[in-house]
Amino acid sequence: MDKAIGALISVLIVAIIFGLMLWGWRARSQRAGSIVMFSVASSPDAREYAVFYVATTRADNFLERVNLPGFAFRGYGTVVIDKDAVVCELLSGERLCIPAHQFRGSMRTTTVIDKVVEKDGLQTIVWETTTRSESVVELATHLRLVRPSDLGSFNESMQALRSIPTSSSHPQ
Repeated sequence: MDKAIGALISVLIVAIIFGLMLWGWRARSQRAGSIVMFSVASSPDAREYAVFYVATTRADNFLERVNLPGFAFRGYGTVVIDKDAVVCELLSGERLCIPAHQFRGSMRTTTVIDKVVEKDGLQTIVWETTTRSESVVELATHLRLVRPSDLGSFNESMQALRSIPTSSSHPQ
């Protein structure tokens, strides 16, 4: 009898923990659902890079994942960079478009959420968007280039995008 009660209590505790995890994940997804997403067509002179998408986080906290629709989990895909936008497309078909006017900068990082790589092994794209309630939120999208030899070209593309004047007062 005592073993049955102990087992029941253990199962109940595990069920509560999983319920709280599910509740937290749904709340995070609901908050991210209020972020305004854009769609941009790429030009023929765009550069394409094979990437491993790691995560999108708040720009001021690389440990807080933002569950953008279709981008809540890691995955392989491509990033297309041209003068108008950065477009990340996963193999699942999901697309994340960052128009040039939302681009705030890029940097190389080592750690994000639960991913740690060699020094400066991640490419981080910092961008700004609004929510449906018109508040501004700054996000960071973290990628890992599949071919390290693309690093120079990728950085050149980011520099070219960075040199486009924006209407924001953020430093570039």
